[in-house]
Amino acid sequence: MPPPSRARALAPLALVGFLIVFVLILAGARGGSHHKRHKASAPTPRLLDKKGRPKRCYRVKPGQLLSTIAQKTGVPVKQLQQLNKGLDPNAVQAGQLIRISPGGGHCGRQTKKSAKTG
Repeated sequence: MPPPSRARALAPLALVGFLIVFVLILAGARGGSHHKRHKASAPTPRLLDKKGRPKRCYRVKPGQLLSTIAQKTGVPVKQLQQLNKGLDPNAVQAGQLIRISPGGGHCGRQTKKSAKTG
């Protein structure tokens, strides 16, 4: 019996290589690249002022927690805490102004209710 030809011996390797490339292409088409997903989900402030610029401050609405504010503004909780030194994440109050982006100056006036309580 003659030995198998070189092409016949390499055919299974070529098939395996083709399948690996095919799976990698499918994973990329579905967004399987972790780097792309991480980059696309980077939080950015979504709130704009009347002139179309990103807002620097956010007024807390009734019932909101720091985590819901982070979700609404696109600013991570940790960054909100860094921007608002001394902010108790468990004690944010309706009407309270918190900084959501870096920058000089202050956030403006508090409401009468939140100014009296803190």
